Amino acid sequence: MSDNSRAALAPEYTALWVQCVPGTRPDEAPEPHDVNSQIDSAIKTVLAGKVRYQAVEAKTGVPWWVVGILHLMECNSKFTLHIHNGDPLTARTVKVPAGRPAAGQPPFTWEFSAEDAMVWKQWDLKNVRRLEDGTPDWTLPTTLWRMEAWNGFGYRNKGVRTPYLWAGSNLEQPGRYVADGVWDATKWSGQIGAAAVIKVLAARDLIQIQAQPA
Repeated sequence: MSDNSRAALAPEYTALWVQCVPGTRPDEAPEPHDVNSQIDSAIKTVLAGKVRYQAVEAKTGVPWWVVGILHLMECNSKFTLHIHNGDPLTARTVKVPAGRPAAGQPPFTWEFSAEDAMVWKQWDLKNVRRLEDGTPDWTLPTTLWRMEAWNGFGYRNKGVRTPYLWAGSNLEQPGRYVADGVWDATKWSGQIGAAAVIKVLAARDLIQIQAQPA
């Protein structure tokens, strides 16, 4: 059985991060696909919601850009949807994870739901893994591991690097789950991966991220 623990996968994330070139897809990827424009649009969208993402960071300790990128990936940055899975805020979530938020009554505010998601994942200040100096661990390997875990490790069972992280870069590969449990080995992602967005944000000095624990 594969070891998908943070410790086991951290060296892989560090190595792939170095290899990752956002905006440069493999030669066999279908065209047209203006990846750089998609990345620019994604960054602009995440920055537009920064104040609301910072409000969630203030309550949970989760970096605003992590919240923003997950919101982009799960909800296309729509503030009418649960960040957990893209279900409407007018009711508790139906898709996995179902029944969130467990507290409160719908309709939920986006911030209330997002805070619930961070606590549900145990990424909040009370539960988050910490480095030796006591600071919350949002180093690069841990952040990428958490984002892949959010979407699931199923792509690893197919021998494919998850598009949830690497789509829109030279590390993208064909193969996608097009529905729950339905695999298409020829399908390419139409969405930009989280790692590609993070790397461009960091390159533009819009965020700071520690490469690995000191």
